[in-house]
Amino acid sequence: MLTIVKAEVTQTLVRGLRGVRVEFEDGKGNRYATMLWIRERVGDKSKLGAFIKVLGKRPSTWVGKKVRIKKWSPREREVELVE
Repeated sequence: MLTIVKAEVTQTLVRGLRGVRVEFEDGKGNRYATMLWIRERVGDKSKLGAFIKVLGKRPSTWVGKKVRIKKWSPREREVELVE
């Protein structure tokens, strides 16, 4: 189980790509981060789509939520909200 400690929309300096940078913390105090790239169309099994499906479209509301990564392979992403 991971707790989202930060989620912000950002843009790369060199290529100008937009994405949501999400930072997590596990129960042992370890921190992790991933970039969820914003595309014109987002599928449910994409990185960003898997998060939107369970947390909604506004990353600012994701902070403090607990999630479990169920699947994390290309085109097969699945995230579960932990209550």
